[in-house]
Amino acid sequence: VKLPDGSWSEPLNLGRRINTDGEEESPVLSSDGQTLIFASTGHAGMGGFDLFRCRRLDNGSWSDPEHLGHPLNTPGNEAVLTLDASGTSGYISSARAGGDDLNIYRVEFLDEPTTGVDPVSRRNLFKLLKQLKNTSILLSTHRMDEAE
Repeated sequence: VKLPDGSWSEPLNLGRRINTDGEEESPVLSSDGQTLIFASTGHAGMGGFDLFRCRRLDNGSWSDPEHLGHPLNTPGNEAVLTLDASGTSGYISSARAGGDDLNIYRVEFLDEPTTGVDPVSRRNLFKLLKQLKNTSILLSTHRMDEAE
């Protein structure tokens, strides 16, 4: 937390709602500060590390983590998801089938973005993530080091 004098406080633990007896890592906060995406082995998922999303509640605390589902999550490990400012594309670090370890893949959301709304807000990202089972995203078939 940034203090009134401009210095920073010690880090604040987000508590048992987010932190588990497993591992949590790679937190990414949306530009509006309302959405937190992170990887966890401690919340129920599909494999090792899976990606989850929490929303900041009106009282400043965080919602229960929501599993981002397939095809973002796989039986392997997913470490981080970042989105561009429009919320229509980004990058995921994932151990996909055929990969020897975590690799970086481009993610493209095929749905039309919601205009006038922050790209990782409730009306946009939540809508897109709920529709992922209907092939809403395209994952590139090559690792970033093989890209043109």
